[in-house]
Amino acid sequence: MEVTNLPRVVGSTRWDTMAFLTDERRPNWVRRLGMRLAAPKVGVAARVAHTANPRARVEPIFGNLVDDAVARRLVDCDYLFLAADSAQARLVFNAMVHQYLIPGVQV
Repeated sequence: MEVTNLPRVVGSTRWDTMAFLTDERRPNWVRRLGMRLAAPKVGVAARVAHTANPRARVEPIFGNLVDDAVARRLVDCDYLFLAADSAQARLVFNAMVHQYLIPGVQV
C-alpha cells in the first residue's frame, strides 16, 4: 500500500501505508523501511472481507498473476479479486475469469 492508494482501496488506512515513515520529509532509509513494512493490498482486502463476514475463507496471494504457478492456484476459486498494477496481469485475469467462468472484480 502507498499513500496514493488510499482513496481507491476500500478499508485502507494511513497505518496500512506506514505514512508516518514514508513521508517525503523522512530520510531515504526511513522511507524504504516504511515501504517494506506497509501492508500489501491483498492483506487489506482480506481484512475487509473478514470484517464483512468473519466466516469467509480468504486466501490472499501476494504474487504476480503472470507467473504460471500463481495463476494455476486460482483456477479453482469461487471468486477472484484482483489488485494489480500491470496491464499484463489484468489481461491474464480477464482471460482466466472468462475461460474458467470465475466471477471476479478488479481494483
